[in-house]
Amino acid sequence: MAVVQASGIDPLDQKVMRNWLKREHGILQNSQWTMIYEAEISEEVEKLLRIAYEQNG
Repeated sequence: MAVVQASGIDPLDQKVMRNWLKREHGILQNSQWTMIYEAEISEEVEKLLRIAYEQNG
């Protein structure tokens, strides 16, 4: 998911993500959904870890 994050695209904007994956990488719809889901989870985990670190760090 580093490629998605490095692209600068908001992983929470599913429409933009799907279009980017298809246009730039030729990734089909079923795989797009899986990748977007994983990117969203990664984004949320990072936010939660950042909050926990700020509160306890």
